[in-house]
Amino acid sequence: MLIKQLFTISTILLTTFIPVSALALKTNHGQTIFKVSPKILDISTTSTKVRSPIVKYHLILEIPANAGEPLQAIKIKQRKNSPDDIIFDQNQTRAFLGNSHQQELTLSPTAMKEKEMSPGEITVIFAQPLPPGNLVTIELKPKNNPRFSGTYQLGVTAYPQGENPQGLYLGSRRINIIK
Repeated sequence: MLIKQLFTISTILLTTFIPVSALALKTNHGQTIFKVSPKILDISTTSTKVRSPIVKYHLILEIPANAGEPLQAIKIKQRKNSPDDIIFDQNQTRAFLGNSHQQELTLSPTAMKEKEMSPGEITVIFAQPLPPGNLVTIELKPKNNPRFSGTYQLGVTAYPQGENPQGLYLGSRRINIIK
C-alpha cells in the first residue's frame, strides 16, 4: 500500500514539474510518435470542373485531446491511380485554427522548392506546433484543377513535433473532378 501511494505521489510530481516536451512519446528507435492518431474529418473542393483555375481544396483535421504530441506538419500526396497530376502552389497554401477562416495560422517556409516537389505532393509545416485538442483547416491551392475528369485520391500523413518525428498515415480522401 505504501509503495502504491509513493508511486502515485511521484507520478503527480513528475507530471506537474516536468515540461510536456520532456514526456514526449518515443519509440525504441528514438522517434517521436502520436499516442492517439489525428483524424481526417473532411476534404472538399470549391470547384469540381476540369481545368478550373479558381479552386481551393479544404482539408479539416482533428488533433484529439489525448494525441500525446502536438502536430508539426502534414504531408499530402496524390495517389498514383489518379487520371492526372494535381500541381499545388506552395505559396498559396494557408491554414486556419478550427473549421473556419477566423484565425489564420503561420506556416513555415518549406525547404523544398516547388520544382523539387513531386507533382501531386505538398508538405505543410506549422511555424508553431498545434497542441492536442484542436481542429485545423488546411487550404490548398492547386495551380488549377486537373485536365481530366475522374476521382482523385489524396493521402494524408501527420507528423508530431519532435527531433525525429515518425509520420503517421491517416488515410486518403477523394475529390471528384467532372467535365
